[in-house]
Amino acid sequence: TLVCAIIGKNNTLIANIGDSRAYIAKSGKLIQLSREDTQAQINLERKQLPSKEISRFDQESNMLTQCIGMDRRELIHPNIQILNNDEYDMLLLFTDGVTDCLSDEDIVAVCKTSNRKALSKRIVEKAIKKDSIIPEQFMDYENINMYIPGGKDNTTAAIYVPEK
Repeated sequence: TLVCAIIGKNNTLIANIGDSRAYIAKSGKLIQLSREDTQAQINLERKQLPSKEISRFDQESNMLTQCIGMDRRELIHPNIQILNNDEYDMLLLFTDGVTDCLSDEDIVAVCKTSNRKALSKRIVEKAIKKDSIIPEQFMDYENINMYIPGGKDNTTAAIYVPEK
């Protein structure tokens, strides 16, 4: 999978394919920009899952519908967005090893308690060490993993904080 950003003087281009994610933080709030190319995302859009939080635990969360290296006969359509640089205080790019193990609330908590130079390292360390257990209210759903071990997948974070 791929998530990337090209940061220009006034605008930022963000592209993703697969299950890596792009977020922005603005005024202490985390906003996911990317759309995951997974069967779990399709299930979420079809309302077969109640929330993005529970989609982390869906057994189809790593079943990719698009990825780099797919059969050349299939068209690959990366998700591309352009935003003004003043729309964010921070740009965050993560592989699924981070977002499978850390909720948005976990990520916000690390951002609030870490200095910007150590932020990427702290996010990765937390994702590797944190085992996620499905919230009790969602245990009745079918096709659900009850437990996600920390460090189960590639765990990468790239974070950009513009100079103000």
